[in-house]
Order: sequence, then C-alpha cells, then structure tokens
Amino acid sequence: MEYHVKKLQLFQNLSYSKTSTFMEEKMIKYTTLVDKKNLEPKPEDYLVNPHPCGNIIKNEAPLPQDTECIPAGLYAFVQSDYTEGNLTQAAEALWLECLWEEYEPLDDTIYLRELEHGDRTVFQLFRKIKG
Repeated sequence: MEYHVKKLQLFQNLSYSKTSTFMEEKMIKYTTLVDKKNLEPKPEDYLVNPHPCGNIIKNEAPLPQDTECIPAGLYAFVQSDYTEGNLTQAAEALWLECLWEEYEPLDDTIYLRELEHGDRTVFQLFRKIKG
C-alpha cells in the first residue's frame, strides 16, 4: 500500500482519558527504536511499547487527572484505513519520508489516533518534528 506522508501543524492539543465515554476516537502512544543509526531497521522496531491513553475528551473542564494528549505542534503525519499489518507499513513510510524530506524528529514517540467512521476504522500516525 502506498502512503502519503504530510507535514501537519496541529494548532491545539488533542486530549484523551481512560475515563472518557466518547468511544469513536482513541489514542495509543508508541515508542520507536528506529533512528538514523539504523541502516536496516526491523519491522517490529517501528512501533514498540504501546501505551493506551484512552478516548477523546470533548469540551471537559477541568480535564481528568489521567489526561494525556497529542500536543500542539508540527508533525510528520500519515493516515489510512485500519487493517492488521498496515500500522507498521505506515510507520515505516513515516520514517522514510522524514529521512527523504530531512524532517528532524524531536523525540522517539509516535502517536496513533484511531477514529471510527461509520462501518470502518481509520488511523493516523503523528511524529513530532522540528519546525
């Protein structure tokens, strides 16, 4: 599958909590072990240590104590329909585009956002980059 990686400016935090009842969107934080030193990274190194962060928070003030977010900022971004196996392919495409376009990742975190759209699920991967 071909992925179209884009540069995305997120203007506000996207907040999530395990206590939120809005089930149509959730977030999982991953760590990646792939960096410029890896000349031939293993597929399993693109997304490791999944940390479920819960469901989207909509208009809640104050925010729950367990709130985690995708912080506002500049990201390398990719999205597609969710199927088994394509998360790793999309994470690889995200990394290769960072190399090709010389985007400098700011950390080793990749955010996965899963969204329900009718009868299908789509995913988005975000990797914070230097702006």
